[in-house]
Amino acid sequence: MKALLLMALLVSCSWLMGQNEVQDGTHRNYTVVNEREAEFPGGQEALYKTLFQEMEYPEDAKAQGITGNVTVAFYVEADSSTSDVRALNDLGGGTKAEAERLIKSLKFAPAIQNGKPVRQQMMLPVLFRIYD
Repeated sequence: MKALLLMALLVSCSWLMGQNEVQDGTHRNYTVVNEREAEFPGGQEALYKTLFQEMEYPEDAKAQGITGNVTVAFYVEADSSTSDVRALNDLGGGTKAEAERLIKSLKFAPAIQNGKPVRQQMMLPVLFRIYD
């Protein structure tokens, strides 16, 4: 069925850039310009391809004809994993859970600050579309 239903995953460049977990005793979570932002290995094209291949369109969403995008906020950790993954909206039919599952499965090249990998907050819209 997956072959019959083509779905497009659109990932825009709306990454929340430069938000690192910084603690200096008086401040927390203030904006820092990174030497290098976190990114998916291979760039956006590789990210689109991975999301497209890994998505399992929820059966309830297919049955109800649900389409749209779910924006997911998360952190890319210094070890390349993702954490604190949470969808900011829900289209219904299992789309929220699927968007969160997809982001949890990804590994990113971490942001670099002062020559060291650091935690960075990001947001990524995951687009659900059904094509005949």
